[in-house]
Amino acid sequence: MAPDDELTQSDDDPDFYINICEPLNPIPGVTCPPGTTVCMDPQHGPPVDIGRTTTGPHIDHATNEVSITYESSTPCAADPSLNYTSTIVFSCQRGLDLGSPQMLQQQGCVFMLEWATPLVCPDATHTTGCQLTDSRLQFTFNLSGLGGEIQVPAPGSGSYHLNMCGSVAAPGCKGSAVCQVLGAGPGMASSFGISQAMTLDYKHEQGAILMKYGGGDPCPA
Repeated sequence: MAPDDELTQSDDDPDFYINICEPLNPIPGVTCPPGTTVCMDPQHGPPVDIGRTTTGPHIDHATNEVSITYESSTPCAADPSLNYTSTIVFSCQRGLDLGSPQMLQQQGCVFMLEWATPLVCPDATHTTGCQLTDSRLQFTFNLSGLGGEIQVPAPGSGSYHLNMCGSVAAPGCKGSAVCQVLGAGPGMASSFGISQAMTLDYKHEQGAILMKYGGGDPCPA
């Protein structure tokens, strides 16, 4: 959510520019005050700082909602003894789209916005064979196309034999999905895991699938 997001209402309403984690980047044609995180650009008049500093995300344990409130240095027109603040409430919306903020209302000197996004949804995964379904994304990753045995050279000597969704055929690998083969003959192959003990997980931070195998041979070290 770091890139700047523009929130546009009707033609007569102001435009809002938001950067969740840091001050706004320069915006062509819009001169927001330096250091602003939430900027209001009215149809008449210069852009206004309505949020710049924050203590970070807050979780309401009663509603399980995540919100961030930004304090500004701009006196509120309705009450000059107060400065404008902006609160963004993040709600769960599953899917691949990260969503965008929407203006809810202005309550006195506080601007209330909502951002529906999958990033605050509870996460759960379901695995069937080489398929992983992520509930937050509502998407199924099918890794079956990676089936079939491949060989990867090992540092020094030998090679690793892999069959992501099955077992390798190399002698001595004992039906392993991942097997290190140092040469021909007994004792020259070591199992690094079997497909029956394979787990899949999706790492949202890296945008990567982690495939982990258990049931391998005891580590000699």
